[in-house]
Amino acid sequence: MAFLARKAAIAEPTHFHRFLQALNDRGTLLRVYTQNIDALELKAGLAMVPEKHLDGNSVQCMALHGSLQHMRCDICCYLSFLELHYEDLASGKLPECPRCRSRIDKRGQSGKRITSVPKMRANVVLYGETHPNEDTIVDMQNKDMGIMKGDGHVDLLLVVGTSLKVTGAANSVRMFSKALHQAGSSTPYPKTIYLDNGDAAMSGWEDAFDVWIKADCQDIAQILLGEMGEKKAGVDSLRQLDPREDARRYAERRLDARPSWRWWST
Repeated sequence: MAFLARKAAIAEPTHFHRFLQALNDRGTLLRVYTQNIDALELKAGLAMVPEKHLDGNSVQCMALHGSLQHMRCDICCYLSFLELHYEDLASGKLPECPRCRSRIDKRGQSGKRITSVPKMRANVVLYGETHPNEDTIVDMQNKDMGIMKGDGHVDLLLVVGTSLKVTGAANSVRMFSKALHQAGSSTPYPKTIYLDNGDAAMSGWEDAFDVWIKADCQDIAQILLGEMGEKKAGVDSLRQLDPREDARRYAERRLDARPSWRWWST
């Protein structure tokens, strides 16, 4: 656990995170729903749950599986920054919840029975568990659905790097895709794009996506950042590609057509 925590602490945002940041800086990003737990979206400048309270910014990123940014008490839901507990974790111990410790100590002082102090755990959601921010996520999804169906300001759903096998995330993708297609936007461009390296099985998703791009999302993000003229801090330190050269390279890849969708393959 301590090793994972330290790895998450020193990891830096990728080209794709910088691409999301650039979209947000331009006011063209509505929301990010992520299955990742590394909280790199936060490092890239996107406000996340539960960090939204720190500066009052609106939430741009919803972490569907929680994140390693915090430790959480399952009893009282108290949150604490993970780096505060490195010493305990490195020694093989789970830290006690300070809020529950205070409550139990007060019980003892008043003569009531003392119970064991709950331990804290990484603020991640495992399979079969209820998300501690479930109500917030549902409210945000309903809000985004309303925007998609309402003023027509949402014109693209971009799904990146997911296997589409986790039920909750897959259901959300289908829900957003359906809402966007039913909105009846007049734009001639694709409304739903799936970007992946080609490992996912796309059977049954023909109606959800207009385009399937089989490519490395980091390469695509770097091309887009180059086209946008982005020179954000951190981008120049990453592997640099010539956007024009990469555009030609990807242009050579086959773009085929099916009756209901298209895919871009290697």
